[in-house]
Amino acid sequence: MAQASDKKNGIAILLCALVLGLSLFLLDKYTTREIDESGVFVIAKITQRVQAKNGTDYSLNYVFNNRVYHTKFSSMPNEFLNKESLVYLKVLPNNPRKFMYVETRVPACLTLKDLPSNGWKDLPKCR
Repeated sequence: MAQASDKKNGIAILLCALVLGLSLFLLDKYTTREIDESGVFVIAKITQRVQAKNGTDYSLNYVFNNRVYHTKFSSMPNEFLNKESLVYLKVLPNNPRKFMYVETRVPACLTLKDLPSNGWKDLPKCR
């Protein structure tokens, strides 16, 4: 009898883990789609670069609606950005802490001073 109970408990735990994993996956997909559809572009400045085992960890700052946000992201091993580099992020206007890194270089003609307080709907072009 104890074996049957242990087996049921194991199945219940496995089902809970599967439901949790699926929920997290769907939430990530929803957030990504929401950022794609409603997000705005901002420029972020890399403040720290740390070589990690499976790539590089970056700390960065960005401004949205006159508020400074601090965040981190990791990149693939072949990605190389220096400290002080500028990068694009796409953030949700109603929740600017949710963002996606945009793999497009910020042109030298743009600086942090060029950034409108509520970002750009489209990637900006140099004049």
